[in-house]
Amino acid sequence: MRKTVVPDTAPVREAVGIFDNVEALYDCVEELQTNGFDRSDITLLDHPHLTNGLSRNSVNDTHLAEDSPTAIRGPFIDPQSLGDAEGALIGIPLYIFTIVGAGVTAAYGGSIAMIITAAAILGVIGASIGGAAAFWLKRRHDAYYTDQIKHGGIPLWIHTKDEEHEKQAVKALEAYNADDVHIHDLEELPYEVREGRTTAYHIIH
Repeated sequence: MRKTVVPDTAPVREAVGIFDNVEALYDCVEELQTNGFDRSDITLLDHPHLTNGLSRNSVNDTHLAEDSPTAIRGPFIDPQSLGDAEGALIGIPLYIFTIVGAGVTAAYGGSIAMIITAAAILGVIGASIGGAAAFWLKRRHDAYYTDQIKHGGIPLWIHTKDEEHEKQAVKALEAYNADDVHIHDLEELPYEVREGRTTAYHIIH
């Protein structure tokens, strides 16, 4: 048996703005966090969001996502965290391949010179593999923002707890030249359940 559930939770109050410059976006988020906003209160469009046509969870104009309760959100990833991830992608394979090269050569009775050579060669191979993965990660992250800008801009949502938070969020968005800055109430959509299980996607902010 199916039925439609209409949530009775209070609407989520958010400040919204659209950026056409990634550096301005970063600076705005940094200011928000400096002023007490938690990173969990700051969201962007999730990666798989752009299509040639509209569907429930994808858009071809990011302005259409601003006030849409069906727009899938993702966390903000700051440049430092991205850099840490890239460093780990390079460093971990470098370390593992170096240790494996030295260990295997030593196990077969290789000389010190052979151990060092094997460790160096495999270390370079590991670093190359990690470097390729880091390059892919950076390109994917850059494309994430570039695609949004091509489709209208980068929407930034800021969950606000009270009127003072609203003023701070709007001030930060305007200070860094976000477009279409406004406050909205985002209500949760009705969703379908069957035998106590949710059978249609719904967003809980």
